[in-house]
Amino acid sequence: MQGFSINSVSAPPNLSEGQTVPPVGEGGWGRDCAAGISGTKVSADTLNDLLGNVLRVLELAGVPPVANRFDDLIDALNELYSGVSGDRRNVLLVDANGKPLLTLDPSPGNLLTAGQDGLWVQVGAEDVEGLADVARSGSFDDLRDAPAAPVNADWDAEDGLAEILNKPPLAKVATSGSFNDLDDRPDIPQPQRGSTLLAVTVYSVVAQSVTFSAGSPVITCALNAPLAGSPVTFRSTDTLPANIEQGTTYFVVQVAADQSTFQIASVQGGAAISMTTAGAGTHSIANPPWRKSDHSPAVVETAIQAGGGSGGIASRTSNAGTATGGGVGGYAWLRRSADSLPDEVEIIIGAGGIVPASGNLGGPGAYTYLGDPQSPVAYATGGGGGTGSATNAALLGAPGGTGVNGDLNVRGEGSLPVVSTTTSNYTPGGRSMFGPGGMGGIYGPSGATPVHDASGRGAGGGGGTGLPGSYLAGKGGDGLLVMREYS
Repeated sequence: MQGFSINSVSAPPNLSEGQTVPPVGEGGWGRDCAAGISGTKVSADTLNDLLGNVLRVLELAGVPPVANRFDDLIDALNELYSGVSGDRRNVLLVDANGKPLLTLDPSPGNLLTAGQDGLWVQVGAEDVEGLADVARSGSFDDLRDAPAAPVNADWDAEDGLAEILNKPPLAKVATSGSFNDLDDRPDIPQPQRGSTLLAVTVYSVVAQSVTFSAGSPVITCALNAPLAGSPVTFRSTDTLPANIEQGTTYFVVQVAADQSTFQIASVQGGAAISMTTAGAGTHSIANPPWRKSDHSPAVVETAIQAGGGSGGIASRTSNAGTATGGGVGGYAWLRRSADSLPDEVEIIIGAGGIVPASGNLGGPGAYTYLGDPQSPVAYATGGGGGTGSATNAALLGAPGGTGVNGDLNVRGEGSLPVVSTTTSNYTPGGRSMFGPGGMGGIYGPSGATPVHDASGRGAGGGGGTGLPGSYLAGKGGDGLLVMREYS
């Protein structure tokens, strides 16, 4: 239809008082209309043209318009359509040939349909020929060249999008990292035996006679006292003090500076025991045997040090002559499985060499044994005694001892030789792993008094004379045995 002036169409005859038919304004059909949707304000000409067309349809169809009723337009369209086909189908829109395109009746064949739920499209098979499959199915799977969907791949998935189709054939342990998933997994080695230290025992008792004093804790030695902390046992040819038991292990707790006396306690570091009586007969001390049952070790390490030799003797009537120091006792170290050792092992500590009452040769150090001396597990030989001359003479030093049957066997240091004969002089004893040997000396010059006795266990005594006093030849150091026990 073409537009025409609104002024050529009269107002609807059945307009009720108070009702309005768009456009509305301040005064009738030819005025500007009021504001529309969202405040818009279109020109009166536009709305007048639209309203004119609507009214023309109603007029041509012979349908008296009723104000504000949309179905008047529908009725008019149906009247026009029925005039063409004789079929009333609630037509809203027809094509150029009169075929309804938009109706209020969902009849088959209509392309567009309107109803309470809105407008919809009815499509027949002939209308979708040539369309892609996805146009009919709406399925993602029917898309051509569809982009890959983001997938969180799962190594263990056996189906679905998360399944990895080209994964290599890895062993289970590759993803689990578990030792238990290894094929032919090796046995885990047990902790190595000998890793935890259970006990350290220092055996230092040289077998010798001792005396007790009633009411006193002091025990006097015939030779040198053992080291503090060492275990000790007592024997007697008659009767020990009333509060000391033969064969019981006690521990040394205090040693005099000159090593002539010591005290004992029932436990290491305990209170000293005062003797109730002096006992009767000849009393002696010794090392208790090592007993496997005391700590039940798996592995035992033992360091064995033999006694050092005493210094040689120059003149016995004056400070004249020359002398060498004594040699160091031998050293052995071994590590053994406790299973390879007897349940009890005898321990004998070699005494340091003493200065003989005659002659020029010093006394050798004694052997230290782990086990019965007739068939020991291991042992070390004592250092040689020094040599001496009543006149000034060049002298060779004394040799050291050696270790036997140990995993490590070390020869002790020999003493220095006498090379100068200008004045009377005496060379020092050799140094052991446990301390220095006795000092040497030169007769004549003033200065500090030399200490000729060895201070280190197993070290050699210094050379000297046979006269009591500052230049007397020194004693060698007693031996030692250290036992370390491991689980």
